Amino acid sequence: MRIAYVTDEAYPGFGGQATATEAHVRALADLGHELHVVVGRQRAQSEPPAGVRLSTLPVFPLGSLSHIALPRKSVLVPVLDWADIVHINLPGPLAATTMRLARRRGLPVVMGLHIQEQNTSMHLLGPLRPILEGILHRFYRRLFGEADCVTAPTAFAGRLAGSYAPPRIEVVSNGLDPFTEDPGFDEEVDTLRRELLAGGDDVVLTYVGRLYPEKHPEELVALLAAARERGSKSVLAVAGRGPLSERMLELARRAGVADHVRLLGFVQERRKRALLRATDVFLMPSEVELQSIATMEAMSAGCPILTADYPTSAVPELVKECGAGVAYPAGRPDRGAQILMEMLADEGGMTRYRRAARVSAGSFELPAIGRRLAAIYEELIAGRGTPGAARRPRDRRFTRDEAPLPGRS
Repeated sequence: MRIAYVTDEAYPGFGGQATATEAHVRALADLGHELHVVVGRQRAQSEPPAGVRLSTLPVFPLGSLSHIALPRKSVLVPVLDWADIVHINLPGPLAATTMRLARRRGLPVVMGLHIQEQNTSMHLLGPLRPILEGILHRFYRRLFGEADCVTAPTAFAGRLAGSYAPPRIEVVSNGLDPFTEDPGFDEEVDTLRRELLAGGDDVVLTYVGRLYPEKHPEELVALLAAARERGSKSVLAVAGRGPLSERMLELARRAGVADHVRLLGFVQERRKRALLRATDVFLMPSEVELQSIATMEAMSAGCPILTADYPTSAVPELVKECGAGVAYPAGRPDRGAQILMEMLADEGGMTRYRRAARVSAGSFELPAIGRRLAAIYEELIAGRGTPGAARRPRDRRFTRDEAPLPGRS
């Protein structure tokens, strides 16, 4: 197949969408399919896998890390004329233009759901937030509703996609590379764990992700402080960057736990894997997650998960259903600390969490995800010449009720 991927951010990009795009492209290329990726131009553009073509578009910056790509027909038209199918990630001007051009050509269109309205609106206060969410919902409903199929990384995300009324929804994980270890890896893990516990502590709590408001990483400082008050000799290791790093340090100083917080900044892939293997409990306080690649990676490493129970996050449902950990009430790090102490005291439970995490992570691995995507594309292409065939609703197998999420029609 000749598959076009179109998205504002990738190679490299910002967040889970870019990671998922790059993973899916690699998995499909490994199966022998031809791929052409159209992305917004990056300052330090990285290369796609060998054999994958890359075209770039000018961008309009949104803050220091993110941007929207400005659509150019001169770039898009040759790619769409070449392709058998197009997969669009991220709703925006580029997606709308690509959708219109693909429809004129009778080209099957898949859209990936990798963003929630709250990703954009939660930075606003007062009456502006629901107004913006309403505008975004109407735009997303129109755009996703035009696709032949929407892929969503979890059942939670699939239910969200259902509120945009597309004719077909398929749950397809963002994908995960199998967790690998070489002969020297255990020694590296042991060295890192000793460094993290250098002050005489004995429990490593870890968070991996952006230090942004929707992730609530600052709550982990309060959770750490509350756990230490209860007698835990824990340290908090944080891998990631963002505007809340200084805020976290200040909160740690005020709480008297600054000596037990390790802000590691950006970590390379190998060191991240070592960190996860050195971890006793992985913490996910984020409010907005459609899957959470960081949590998937932690599960692959065998980490028990302690997550905030936000209704706008897929992580609590995922963790509870597979038995890989526990959720604590959202916004209650004190309660999270109490649950953490209960987890750590139950050695048998921790063993079960680790085992369940590894088993569940196996279903996210990329080779199977690539085959799943290819099967969806092939079916859509086969129905291209039959009016309505590609857009025929299908039986969607979710783990919970498929009714629209609260507040959606």
